[in-house]
Amino acid sequence: MKNRSRLMLTLLGLLVTLPAFAGPERLTDARVMFTEVKDTRTTGQFFGECEVEIKVMGRAVAKALGIRSVEVTYAVDDTGMILVNKDRNNISSFFRPNEGASSLTHKVSLKNPARSAHYIQSLKGTIELYSPTDKNGGMIEIANFKNSAGKPLAEAELKPHGISIMYLTKEILEKRKKEQMEKARQKASKEMDKIGEEMGQAFMNMFEGMLGGMMGGDKFSLHLWVKDPDKKVVDIQFLDASGTKIKTSSRSSMGEMRQVGFDVLPGPDTKLLVYLATPESIRSVKFSLDQIPLP
Repeated sequence: MKNRSRLMLTLLGLLVTLPAFAGPERLTDARVMFTEVKDTRTTGQFFGECEVEIKVMGRAVAKALGIRSVEVTYAVDDTGMILVNKDRNNISSFFRPNEGASSLTHKVSLKNPARSAHYIQSLKGTIELYSPTDKNGGMIEIANFKNSAGKPLAEAELKPHGISIMYLTKEILEKRKKEQMEKARQKASKEMDKIGEEMGQAFMNMFEGMLGGMMGGDKFSLHLWVKDPDKKVVDIQFLDASGTKIKTSSRSSMGEMRQVGFDVLPGPDTKLLVYLATPESIRSVKFSLDQIPLP
């Protein structure tokens, strides 16, 4: 009996000393710190802002394509003023200066601190690291998409996510532009009584100019129609026949239409690589930083 009790105590001791895990990787594989603070405090309500650059480090970061988003759940300065800025969008782009680097940075926008504040007493939130693979559904490759103009692409994979993507030829694009213009006219017509006919016409002229400029007939551009109400499409890349990413020269969007420019128009065997935010492709990392000095 005594030997059995000793064995149980030994096993419990081993369990207590085991390292903590978060999913498949250790918590220590993703650490967060602040690197820089920019503070433009004003006495007025406008133009004041505080920007904190945070850095995420560790092995989990090396496996990530980038930071998908940062949610600040709590931020307060040393005077007690709450700094959480819910109006600012903290969705990140996915530019990575070094593939496989063990750190990523992201700038978080906070509200204007009190003029008498000396530091941010506490900054807490959650960072979403985005690590897409074929297996976790975060990467969907679509071959020969130019052969299916005007039809939903990879419908079996995308429809369950509420996503529809179509490749638009010049003819289909013009039809879509006319549909967008008609919707804008109907909306402007309903608003005429509120904003006035002259203002409504000015809105229409501005919309036509933007639509024509952003969705013009550039011979080195490809056009896509992307319906993504839940914002699950993280990025869309283009691959050549060998699977190498094709460099783009410009990107623009208006509503559900997207235009991507190239130095040379990609050939008929070009593939689409769609990056999706799936539960398995995202790892949440909570952070809590204290006493961040204000400049």
